[in-house]
Amino acid sequence: MLTHALKRKGLSLDEVAEMLDETSQELRFSRQLLQAAMENVTQGVSVVDAEMRIVAWNRRYLELVGYPEGMVWVGRPVAELIRFNAELGELGPGDPEALVQKRLAHMRAGSAYNYQRTRRSGRVYSIHGQPMSGGGYVATYTDITEFKLAEQALLEAKQGLEERVEQRTHELSQALEAQRAAKQLAEMANASKTRFVAAASHDLLQPLNAARLFASALESRARAHPELRELAARIDGSMRAAEELLNDLLDIARLDSGALRPEITSFPIADLLEDLRRQYAPLASARALRLAIVDCREVVRSDRVLLRRIIQNYLSNALRYTERGGVVVGCRRRGEELEIAVYDTGPGVADHERKRIYAEFSRLDQGSPWGEKGLGLGLSICDRLARLMRHRLTLDSHPGRGSLFGVRVPRDSAARRTQRTQAAPPPMDPTGLRGLRVLCVDNDGPILDGMEALLGTWGVPVLKARSCSDAVRIAAEEDIDVALADYHLGDGLDGIALLKQLQEAHGAGLPAALITADHGPEVALLARSAGFPLLYKPLRPAALRALLGAFRRRPRKLSAGGNR
Repeated sequence: MLTHALKRKGLSLDEVAEMLDETSQELRFSRQLLQAAMENVTQGVSVVDAEMRIVAWNRRYLELVGYPEGMVWVGRPVAELIRFNAELGELGPGDPEALVQKRLAHMRAGSAYNYQRTRRSGRVYSIHGQPMSGGGYVATYTDITEFKLAEQALLEAKQGLEERVEQRTHELSQALEAQRAAKQLAEMANASKTRFVAAASHDLLQPLNAARLFASALESRARAHPELRELAARIDGSMRAAEELLNDLLDIARLDSGALRPEITSFPIADLLEDLRRQYAPLASARALRLAIVDCREVVRSDRVLLRRIIQNYLSNALRYTERGGVVVGCRRRGEELEIAVYDTGPGVADHERKRIYAEFSRLDQGSPWGEKGLGLGLSICDRLARLMRHRLTLDSHPGRGSLFGVRVPRDSAARRTQRTQAAPPPMDPTGLRGLRVLCVDNDGPILDGMEALLGTWGVPVLKARSCSDAVRIAAEEDIDVALADYHLGDGLDGIALLKQLQEAHGAGLPAALITADHGPEVALLARSAGFPLLYKPLRPAALRALLGAFRRRPRKLSAGGNR
């Protein structure tokens, strides 16, 4: 442009000068803009040309690397700067000159690099190098000390967390192991308790059964003596209370052991209610209370023994707390269920007491007008048995007027009987049993003596046998009308096997019943499968008298070799 201007060709000199001045200003502006940009970035920046001389840098670069004042200028060989850092140990261990040549060779080769350097001050830099297209190198320096500290803190926290997790896992494992050991000990203790209860129940109920038999015999013989009759009645009441308490405790033990499993079958409810009527009618009569059982044709699905226990507890409580009036047992259809309810004219239950009456050992404030006291387990047992069979309990009460305690049981419509169940005739008068010869088999002498004393008041001769061999011998030598055998005989055969043997010898029509102090469902199932009526110890005289009366009315089928 200057040549053209001097030859006065093309642009004038003023125009060229003006153009050059504008271009120079633009270059200065671009350089200032680039310098401002470099000075305001957070990274340090350095530029090395193709001859390995530093040609540009920013203030952040000098701050990060820490060169002394005046050490860096344009055109200074970068090898001198690298050597300065190597001699200070900033490039790591090794010969400083070897470290310098290694870095220079890497830069001349035009290889990109990215690494982290920890300086002696503890600061950590991330250095990224990138070759330029025309030769040279651009390097950026970033202070990542805070990031590394946070990373280290996270690693330590993670390691600490892992250690705590491992420690907690170990502690949890130890706790679980201790819990398993404690559970095993508890299960062993519970199993031991269950075995003890099962083994002790028979021995506990045996003397109580004998005492009730003697008390009933005494009451029968003391009718002509008012003072003795009152005493006998008190003894019988005490025996009955002890029996109920013992039965409650045995039920609780069986429920706690978890061994009680319901056996759901279909059966007519009328048979169960009639059995309860025979059991509790004498007690209601003695207390001048009306006891009514409303006939029902329905067939239900439940465990017969456990459902009987629920209604029995309801009846026992109703007769215990009702002073005047009566007790009614009736059934109502509730859709697919049958509600079996016990109505009484007792004191009733207040609203605020309805929840706690189902708790164990919970008793209401009002006492029994008959002086009886329980442990407060009856309704708790009802609740647990109902939940075990998936039945629902119901309650409706009006304080001062009476209560309704019920249980809802599934109906079996397909097996519903088409005709009304015939109620069994009322218990016979004791004189109607006179002359009936009964073989009683029990390995406990006082039990046999008590049976002899009680049946003797009814005019019933008793043939006593303390073993299976004695029973077989007596049955072969004597005429017998009824056989009553305890389940646990202790000489090889149980009561069921003995009764079957006696029926084989004297004809299948020989009336026979099983007596046991074992209230578990297994014995009840065995007796029902064998077709023998079952009576539980302590024996209730009314139930025994009703059974003997039913046997007396049954026609007897004799075998070909029978005695009668």
